[in-house]
Amino acid sequence: MAGGLVVRNMTSTGRSGCGARGASGDTITCRPRAEDEGRYWYFTSWRQPIAECERITDALVFIKGYLGAPG
Repeated sequence: MAGGLVVRNMTSTGRSGCGARGASGDTITCRPRAEDEGRYWYFTSWRQPIAECERITDALVFIKGYLGAPG
């Protein structure tokens, strides 16, 4: 899977790993989701669905929580 948007938690204080899952950054992609009749969704690099592409605010909230960024 080529492309995607690299997002990083730039508020890290130098700790090893940050965020609830130890992720300080990830590549977010947008592609059809077969389980949702081929509608486009955002996904983590681990292929975890984030939110439908039209739900940008939901995607942002998920990604910030996933990377451990402050509210």
